[in-house]
Amino acid sequence: MVQYVSATKIIAACYFIRIFAIHNIELNPKGEIKNIMNTKEAANIRLAIIEKIETLKKNVETFKRLSQPVPPDNAIGRITRMEAINSKSMNEAALVKSTKTLDKLHRCLKKINDPDFGYCINCEEPIPHKRLLIMPETPFCVKCAQNINPR
Repeated sequence: MVQYVSATKIIAACYFIRIFAIHNIELNPKGEIKNIMNTKEAANIRLAIIEKIETLKKNVETFKRLSQPVPPDNAIGRITRMEAINSKSMNEAALVKSTKTLDKLHRCLKKINDPDFGYCINCEEPIPHKRLLIMPETPFCVKCAQNINPR
């Protein structure tokens, strides 16, 4: 028995096969889209996230220590005291930034196995693997990040 399939269905199937091949998309047995990254890439990104978390934890501790108030009874001179207060402010800003990045990295580590991890939240295109290695906490591809924060 010969079964006929419309040309439209064949063209649609070819289109999806091509898209899946370009974006390295696989379907699981249930027909759901699997993550775009292979296991080696995901392991590399997971390792990069863990390394960044460990580094940031040390930085946060250092910034907390350096952000302590400058005691007024410390006889360091007026100019030096102003420098110490300015340095304290810079360390507080670095502490806030490091803490936010640390929170983002913890969220990324939990989401790394999600099927939408590694896709830009703006254009929904895959974020390049090298970008995810450098900035795993980023939700944007390079193009969208440049459009959002032009320099």
